[in-house]
Amino acid sequence: MRHKVQHPNDKNRFLFLSFDPCHIIKNIRSQFLEKEMGGKESYITGNYVKKVYELQKDQTGWKLSSPLIWKKSKKESEECEKDFLTPETYSALLLTSLSTVACVKYLLENGFHYVLTRRRDPVESLFSAVRQMNGGNDGSDAKASTVAINKILRTGLLLPHHSSNVPVSSFETFHNLALPGFT
Repeated sequence: MRHKVQHPNDKNRFLFLSFDPCHIIKNIRSQFLEKEMGGKESYITGNYVKKVYELQKDQTGWKLSSPLIWKKSKKESEECEKDFLTPETYSALLLTSLSTVACVKYLLENGFHYVLTRRRDPVESLFSAVRQMNGGNDGSDAKASTVAINKILRTGLLLPHHSSNVPVSSFETFHNLALPGFT
């Protein structure tokens, strides 16, 4: 997979591709909780996450603390690398990181003085709506997600922001659309 591709209609522009970072972090957390990972002498385990949860679950707030686990040496780091994440999660994390760095570099080189990388509200709104239509399920399948997207398009659940560059009249044409093969 490539993190940057040329825009199909404008050869002077690029499209920076990435996965949703929030979901990558959730996948990493889930993998920590499912099994121990590591090499011969040391392991990365989700037990620490479970212990922190037990300590904090009744508190109204929480504080950031120093990391619980650090790799002690380059050798240990290399041993853990093989079993650290599933190949899919590792690829998603790598692609998103490369894309974010390339996009920020491109923007800074082209006169932007400030880049806010965390601002992804419209994308998160769509993912949230799809999750809600699937009963709050973070791990829904392709068919359920496609059905949810069709419902969103037909009902107008999500509309462009009033200050966006997408006029509401052109967005209304989406009500008649359906993704092929799923109705």
